[in-house]
Amino acid sequence: MNPRTDLFDFESLECVLDHNDPAELHGLLCGMLCADSTISNELCLKRIEAELDAGPLSGQAQDLVEELFYLSAAQLDDADLGFALLLPADQDTLNQRFDALGQWCQGFLTGLVLAGLHQERLLSPEVKEFLADVVEICRLGSVAGDGSEEEEAAYMEIAEYVRMGVLLVNEELNTRPPTYRH
Repeated sequence: MNPRTDLFDFESLECVLDHNDPAELHGLLCGMLCADSTISNELCLKRIEAELDAGPLSGQAQDLVEELFYLSAAQLDDADLGFALLLPADQDTLNQRFDALGQWCQGFLTGLVLAGLHQERLLSPEVKEFLADVVEICRLGSVAGDGSEEEEAAYMEIAEYVRMGVLLVNEELNTRPPTYRH
């Protein structure tokens, strides 16, 4: 399947996904894919439906989640680092974008756990530090500012840090030999 990236407009997805947060959903998918690169689309969908506690997604929503699953898997494995976070557009308010980034991070952490990442697993210091930072980003919530250039720059820097950190997590968890675990 060759997913069409033009289907993944944040605002349009909110309606199709039965008003579930597209950022959180994408974070869930990416977390599960990073923790278990062999996870199936079907298992991801079951875990997402259970986690979102909204019951089964509609047929159209399931189709979009399937396409997003395959696109995300391809992006995570892209040697050219073509991975992108699914977040609101730049014209949305800074508060909306920070909130969505926090939701994305929350979904990512949840996805890691849902796919079997446990605390006792040995992780590099870099990945541990990144995951601790992601926990803090989840706590950021809205910003009190007015969307100044400095705040915009900070948002872009944090989003890029998360993007690159996810790629680091994916590389570490999906290339480590099984004997590296406790």
